This record gives sequence, C-alpha cells and structure tokens, in this order.
Amino acid sequence: MPEEKANNGLHLPDLVIRGFRGIKDLSIPKLGRVTLLAGKNSVGKTTLLEALSIFASRGRYSILSSVLARHDEMSKLLDEDDIEIETPNIIALFHGWDVTRNTSIVIGPSEKAGQLRIEKTFLTDKQLQLPGLEMLELFGDGEFQSFKVSYRDKEHMLPWFDVSQGTEGANFKNPRLHRNMRRALIKSDMPMEIKCETLGPSLLETNRIARFWDGIALTDGEEHAVDALRLIFGNKVERIALTAEEFKQHGRRIIVKLKGRSHPVPLKSLGDGAVRLFSVALTLTNVKDGILLIDEAENGIHHSIQPDFWRMVLRMARENNIQVLATTHSWDCVRGFAQAAADDQDAEGVLYRLERDDEDIWAVFYPEDQLKIAAEQGTEVR
Repeated sequence: MPEEKANNGLHLPDLVIRGFRGIKDLSIPKLGRVTLLAGKNSVGKTTLLEALSIFASRGRYSILSSVLARHDEMSKLLDEDDIEIETPNIIALFHGWDVTRNTSIVIGPSEKAGQLRIEKTFLTDKQLQLPGLEMLELFGDGEFQSFKVSYRDKEHMLPWFDVSQGTEGANFKNPRLHRNMRRALIKSDMPMEIKCETLGPSLLETNRIARFWDGIALTDGEEHAVDALRLIFGNKVERIALTAEEFKQHGRRIIVKLKGRSHPVPLKSLGDGAVRLFSVALTLTNVKDGILLIDEAENGIHHSIQPDFWRMVLRMARENNIQVLATTHSWDCVRGFAQAAADDQDAEGVLYRLERDDEDIWAVFYPEDQLKIAAEQGTEVR
C-alpha cells in the first residue's frame, strides 16, 4: 500500500541532499507542485534531479546503475569466461568519493524519518550466510565491505567491488561471481517506490513515446496530448495515432493528422518543439500521483510558447496530483514560468536560482511577488 504523502499532498514539501556526487550539502526549504530550478551550467541542477530519481526509487540498484552508467562511472570485472564485464562504481555516488565509516548520502525531506540514506557498512560472516548461496566460500576472513540503503524501517545491501585497488580491494576471492553476489545481497523488501519519470535534456525516445501512448489510448489523455501540439499548430492538428507497423530501427511511431493534408505525417517531422511538448503532455498523463523530472525544460520550445507551455504543466500537474521539478539556464524559460505562475492563483509554482562557490551550493528563493515583478518587468533571475 503506498505510503501517505506530506501534509500538502507533495512527496517532497522541501528537500535536503548531502554527500551526493557534486552536492556536499544543499537544503531547499520549500518545494511547490511545480518547482523550476534556474542556474548556470555545472552548478548542480542535473545532479539534483539524479538524486531525486534515486530517492523516488528508494535506492533501487537499477536506478543507481543507470545514473552511474550515464557518467561512464563503471568498473570492470571478469565473467566466468575471463571476459571483462562492467559493474557500477557505487563509490562515485559519494561526494569526493569519500566512503569512510562516517560518511553517507542523504536524500529527501528535512524530516529525517522520510530520508533515504546510502552508507558504507560491514557484513559479518553470519550475515553472509544467505539462503541459496554458499557465501563463506567466496570471501576471505574478516568483514566484508558493502553499501547499505535504508528508508524508514527498511534496508537492503549492495555489493561493493572496489577494483581501484585491484581485486584484493574488492574483499572477495573471485570477481567472476559478481552476478551471484548481487542477487544474494540485494533484497526486495524496500518500500514501494514513487512513480517517477525523467525527461531531457534530449528528446524522448520513440519506444518510450509508444509506451506512454499505450498508457492513455482511448482516454481523455489523448486530448491533452493533442492540445499540447495545438500550442504550436493551433487547430490544424486534428488527430494523433500510433502506427501498428514496426520499423526496423525505430519501432512504432506517432503520426499526426493535420487539417488540409490528405495523409498523416510523423510527429518527428514537425520539429523538436512539437516532440518536446507532446512528450511532456504525454508523460504528465502517465505519471499520475508521482514525480516528473524535466532537465533543461527550455529545449526545443520557442520563447513565445513558454508561458503556454508552463500553464499546461501547472494545470496538468495539479489535475493529476504530480510533483514536477524542472531545470533551466534560459531566461526565456524563467520568464515564461514566472508569467504562468503569476497568472494562476492556484498554480503552486516555485522558483529558485542555484548558486555555487567551489564546494558550497545554495538555493535563492523567489517568492510570488517577485515572480510577478519578474514577469511584468523582465527582471532577470537566472
């Protein structure tokens, strides 16, 4: 049964991130239904979204792996045939690669009970005697280094293979048994994760578009997706469909029926802006009661469309009970967001600018009255 949300109906009313990658210590005192995080390149915006994806998954191994693989932070081991295989280098998740006994990653609300923690731990011989695997035959004497992921009263273990010091630093006799060890150590009793999707900075992959469309086919969600395209093309957009035909490299594809054209055209032929708007609307209909993370929200969307884009996001987030966190380094995006949030009294839109000085990172809050000023006078807050 899903756990209850915070009093304001949000999964994260505020946010604390400590010890995660390039973020040593960051506190954001208030998050909205839709929160836009502005800031320069390399300030930590994408890292923040990665931390939130890990929090939403409750530290699932698959999400940790995907974050590390995205940054090429992998280590090499040997399989049963002495062929090199890659495994995620979990140490790289820790700020400064510091994995001493007293360090940990903390992600979640300011309320400690709701925080996700990842920390180094040691397993004893008794803990290694897990069902289905003779663990003691794999390890040397003494303690075995591992990572513990904990959330509320649940926890699971992740194997630590530190090959930076050679195979001896990995604390086991045979690196070829990586897969079996991972299956033995990772338990499945973590709390139910929050439904979470991440978009950007690149366009949504065709297979994900098809999967999301299948999730709303023949529902009101179809009309929301059509309305998103109408922000660009107006009433020229008549209908949208997903082809049943499979293409060798791209699978199925979305086609659009435009007024005045006898044949539908592929969505991607209408440009990146159309794909981006359609993808956001489509995802917002598929992640009900969950979290949507949008990296570089301005990508592909013309500045003249930004206010309407954010009105759509604010409205659909409210209607579908979704918490949205997005990043940008575009003033046009900030201005469009400020205008949309100022025009809608029920919008619950919050704007921050992230700042960094060496290892220190902090968030500058822009309250509602300053959003109105920014929208009306063009005050730049990037």
